[in-house]
Amino acid sequence: MNLYEATKALHHDAESHPWGQRMAKGLIGRQEWADWLRAQAIVHAELDLHLPPCLQRSGELLLDMSVTLPAQGRDNLAARRFAKSLSGTMLIGGAAYIFCGAHLRGGAVIRKRLEPIGYSCAHLRFGFAQEANDWLKALREANELAPGAVGAFRAVIEIMGEIEAQNALVAQGHY
Repeated sequence: MNLYEATKALHHDAESHPWGQRMAKGLIGRQEWADWLRAQAIVHAELDLHLPPCLQRSGELLLDMSVTLPAQGRDNLAARRFAKSLSGTMLIGGAAYIFCGAHLRGGAVIRKRLEPIGYSCAHLRFGFAQEANDWLKALREANELAPGAVGAFRAVIEIMGEIEAQNALVAQGHY
């Protein structure tokens, strides 16, 4: 079973997550975007150490975060836990497949919704898209990375849930 097949159900869960749905429709606020960018930056600070330059996103995420000012992304414990867990080929390769694949492929949808409303999406643009795509295609067939990819999708869902919960607390005046 390749990585796509191993993660198909979790991919659906992530895409159907209420917060993910709102992001895909361009219905998130600047604070939520800042929170998402910070969570991605936390993960990529560790993940990028193991990726080829065409897939590294830390610099682009820093640029995106600078444009969200004065909104600043809040810390995301789910992202920190996941980033801390990234060791070994299985976990790193699985995380690269999920996170970088989402930026490269799903990022096109997100950019279409968020750039027109003024959100920076530099981390969703790839100067060497073909090279990045080829690298990710090779990972897709690496069946031994499936547990890492499953864990990465679970982390994405937890990250979205944490952002959603933080914003619910803010809306209630508790944050």
